[in-house]
Amino acid sequence: MNSVLDRFLEEELRIANKHLPYQKIGLCEALCMDKPEVVLRDGSTHRFDKRELQLLKDLLGELACEVQVPVIIYYQYGLGKGTYYVAGKLEALLISKLLGEKPAYTDREKIFLSRPEVIYIRTILRTTSTVAFIP
Repeated sequence: MNSVLDRFLEEELRIANKHLPYQKIGLCEALCMDKPEVVLRDGSTHRFDKRELQLLKDLLGELACEVQVPVIIYYQYGLGKGTYYVAGKLEALLISKLLGEKPAYTDREKIFLSRPEVIYIRTILRTTSTVAFIP
């Protein structure tokens, strides 16, 4: 019985995450493209706004070419209602700078975010961030 339920949940998560890219691309690579875009898991393409890409570059300075886009904001049910995180040192640094303040909690590889912070981030980085749902 559990295997049927597990397969059902896997399929639901696959559907919920079809907007995620097959591969992320480097920020500097995206800035050099005429039409910066990535291919999504459902086969469609997602185009980045060059102004957002430039904002990310400005926030990161000399580290900009090391970060990849889109920035993925993870929602994991087990973390508690309204708790999200961004993984990766550069991505965490980027989000901290975007928020302009020290977030509630950070460690070396992740930055934890509240729902209002995610809403703010998604408002500013409409095309260069996305939310992933994980079990």
